[in-house]
Amino acid sequence: MSSPVPAWALTAAYALHMLATIVLVGGLFVLSVLWLPAASRSLSAHDQANLLRAISRRFQPLAWLSIAVLVATGMTQMAASPNYLGLLAIDNLWSAAMLAKHTAFGAMLALAAYQTWVVTPTLERQALLRAADTGLEGRAATASQQRLLRINLWIGIVILGLTAIARTA
Repeated sequence: MSSPVPAWALTAAYALHMLATIVLVGGLFVLSVLWLPAASRSLSAHDQANLLRAISRRFQPLAWLSIAVLVATGMTQMAASPNYLGLLAIDNLWSAAMLAKHTAFGAMLALAAYQTWVVTPTLERQALLRAADTGLEGRAATASQQRLLRINLWIGIVILGLTAIARTA
């Protein structure tokens, strides 16, 4: 049985999927393992909050674009897979791994939404209050931002592991 997806489109989907994964998981790794731990040791709470705001403004659009690319290219790849038997047809190791992967991706998406629309605006409000010289430090929101980045990184690593399971099933 031939794939319903042309070979060129499947090749493009694989390449874009890998690129989006690198941007998203790689960005989470750099932020949560390299930059933020170094910043928390060497910057004041005020400077750390400003750094997080600046990074968020640059990284979040890339992260959301990566998520959109992952969804589109993932659907293309799934349509082409001979292991795909239909929505919620869990009849083999591949489909079980894909269900777990998509569940983890949903959790990652929910955390990213919370971070984008709750934590980041809180950091921005706190920065405005500090600029008005209210003395508010903002460590709690900064710590929350860092914790969410680390959790999302670990979810991304789990997703990569589930992908490996699905690829070898």
